[in-house]
Order: sequence, then structure tokens, then C-alpha cells
Amino acid sequence: MHAFARLGPALIAILLTLCGAAAPSCADSLRITEVVVDPEADHSESSGGNGAPFDAVPGSGTVSSVDEFVELLNLGSESIALPGFELEFVDTSPSRFEFGAHSAFLSFSDGSSLEALLPGGFVLIGNPPGALNNRVDIVLRTATGVAIDTLSILDGASTGRDDESISRLWSTGTLSSELIRGPISPLGLDGYPGTGQPGEGESVQPVPEPSSHLLLMLGGISLFAMYRASARRARRARPRIEP
Repeated sequence: MHAFARLGPALIAILLTLCGAAAPSCADSLRITEVVVDPEADHSESSGGNGAPFDAVPGSGTVSSVDEFVELLNLGSESIALPGFELEFVDTSPSRFEFGAHSAFLSFSDGSSLEALLPGGFVLIGNPPGALNNRVDIVLRTATGVAIDTLSILDGASTGRDDESISRLWSTGTLSSELIRGPISPLGLDGYPGTGQPGEGESVQPVPEPSSHLLLMLGGISLFAMYRASARRARRARPRIEP
């Protein structure tokens, strides 16, 4: 008991430190799902349109880099506060976009907002800073600067509205790493059960949170170490029996 009492506070402090450093909570569940780097329509509705920029109905104005967009999806089971999250665009003219700090057009799926992107919710960033190249790496970082997702586009050049979008494949309730070309599907993915919460009979598979398993493992190791230390001290404390 005395050994546990001496070791306990130090081990608890170590575990709390590791928890604070390793726990990704819900932040690691944000993913890049769709990108347009070579637009074929006036998605920003510089002229005409239906009054809802970056939806499935484009405007009739000139097409330019302002019609580019990036879409993100919350694959986790908790809402995410987006301020501080950052998209880094790595090409011949690098640029970055930080939620809450930089200007861009933002569109959210039903019920979501900048402060709370719901589980299964999408956010579309229209006209991000800079003009994206057809060859670009897009890195998604948390508010602490940790890279949690990367989408590398080797050739984003399009031939028409039927292939201007580059998106991740949604298959059997899971977001695949496979990239596909097709028409845009803002605030959703082909095969996805809809915007906002998952549809009936289908569910979003949350991104695993390895920190939970890590903490359980560390806790087991710590308890074992405490037991070994206590046993050694108990053996040393036993009175020796002289022959």
C-alpha cells in the first residue's frame, strides 16, 4: 500500500499529461471530401444563378479561379468547432485558409455552423485564397497545427462539367481513400445518404480515436509497474530467516 501511495500521484500526473498531449477528441475526424481546382461553371454566381452560390445550379458569368472550392466532412460522433482549423494549399503559389481568420464563402449542411459542424455534416469553402494549380497538395490541420488529412491532386484539369469535381468515394458507409472524377455534388458525396445526419439504414463510420486505446494500454502498463515495484519492496522488507 505504501508503494502504491508513493507511486500513484506521479503516475497519475504522467497519464494526465499524456492524455492532454495525445487525445485527438473529435478533431481528427474532419476529412477533405471534394475539390474543384479547374472549374467549368460559374459556381460563385458572379452573374445569374439562383442566389445560392456553390450549389448544383451555377450562374451564367465568367468562369475563373473564384469558382474553385473545397469541401470537408465530419466523420466523427461529436460536433467540431472549426475556428483555428487550417487548409494549406501546396503548389507553385502556396496559400492557406484558416477558419475564423481568413475570408472565403462558407456553406454548411443543415444544422451545422462555423462553431459546430455536426456529425455527418459538410462545410464547403468557396473561393479559397489564391488560385489553385491543377497539381496541388491540400493539407488539413487542426487548430494546434497537427496535419490530420492530405489530398494530393496530380492532375486536376477537367474537360467539362462532367469531370470537374475530384472527390473521395463513399462506399458501404465508409469514406474511401480512392479519388473519383465527376460532376460536383456540393454538401454531399455520390452514394452518401444525404446532408446532415446519416439517412435511415446507413450510418457514418466514426474515425477511430487511437488515444483511447493508448491510454488504456498506458494504464495497464502503469498498474503492472506499480505492482512490480510494490512486490520488490515487499520482498526487501521481509525479515531474513537465519539458518
